[in-house]
Amino acid sequence: MSATTAAPPAPRIPSLARRLLFGGLMLVPLLVLWVGLPSAAVTTLGRYGVSSGISLLAVTVGGTILSVLGAARYVLRPTRAYGPVAALTSAATVAYLLALVPEAHATFSVSGTVTLTVTYGTVLVLFALVPAIRLVSALVTTAEDGLHPGERLPFDFPP
Repeated sequence: MSATTAAPPAPRIPSLARRLLFGGLMLVPLLVLWVGLPSAAVTTLGRYGVSSGISLLAVTVGGTILSVLGAARYVLRPTRAYGPVAALTSAATVAYLLALVPEAHATFSVSGTVTLTVTYGTVLVLFALVPAIRLVSALVTTAEDGLHPGERLPFDFPP
């Protein structure tokens, strides 16, 4: 008697059109998170006389790049390009946050005689830990996709 094993059910991968639609919809909150909120904070603080070392241009360009990479990561998830794009996104996030560290301070004057400076570079370094861990995960995913193509798809997209 021979036992036959049934093939595992195929993953239910969303169509490219659906992934592009949701990736586009995902881009909006990512832009708000990476560009809108930091830009509003820098602009609002500037109106109240608080100067910051972080420029509006750096926030806009860096935030836009990170937002587009985040949406692309979602769209490419069922492909072998997912791992490298996820790694690039994580590395870019770490680099962006660490690049802001030297300029991460806010200075304001109290009653015209005392100047107070608050630095928040350590907070940005701590925020960079999460994408650093995700970078390692993305590199493992890249290696796994290279060694065993398609193996993760039933887990990422259950049948």
